[in-house]
Amino acid sequence: MIEIYCDESRQDLLVSKNPSHNFALIGSLWMSESIRLKLTKQIQILRTQHDVWGEIKWSKVSQSKIEFYKSIIDLFLNTQNMPYFRCICIDSRKVDNGLFNGGDGELGFYKFYYQVLYHWIDKHPITCRVFCDVKENRVKDRLKTLYKVLQNTSNGTVTAVQALRSSDTPMLQICDLLLGMASARLNKSVSAGSAKYELITYFEKSMGSKISATCQSEHKFNVFCIKLRENK
Repeated sequence: MIEIYCDESRQDLLVSKNPSHNFALIGSLWMSESIRLKLTKQIQILRTQHDVWGEIKWSKVSQSKIEFYKSIIDLFLNTQNMPYFRCICIDSRKVDNGLFNGGDGELGFYKFYYQVLYHWIDKHPITCRVFCDVKENRVKDRLKTLYKVLQNTSNGTVTAVQALRSSDTPMLQICDLLLGMASARLNKSVSAGSAKYELITYFEKSMGSKISATCQSEHKFNVFCIKLRENK
């Protein structure tokens, strides 16, 4: 059983007429159910060592907590095989909800959610369940629809798509951190010399490459920069 924990960054860009940045991202953390408890215990050990509590979040990265966040990066990168991270990067300047989604930006958002999940579920294929961070939706059955579409179109088996609160779910918090780094690097939204810039630099040095678009076969840290058809 594979568990997939999902979060989003700057999703408001997909419906904004005056976006503050170019790229919206949806991220996913993939792991075997069997390693979740072990990782959770290791996170608790790191919390105790660094005396850092509360949610692990990109927005909370600071100089006083930088060593703790570096240790979380080490845990992700040094754990063999899974966990994997995969995100989709969407150029908001090329999103046309009027043409493709009947003017429904929320529908467009969940179409992109499908894209970040479908290709890996279908390719391997796997048995999985998907956990999304709690999000207010205008249409209440979006997750139910996402579940049905994934189940009906992929070679994998999706047993559930459900919302969880990130405050109670450490793996959603790790997804938030990794996604925040990807969004900041791709949107060029952090300043050199800041704690967040230092963490991104540490991650890239440890990983051995810059955060950028990757090929589909890249597993540990996969960035899918989707190419959208433009209205001519």
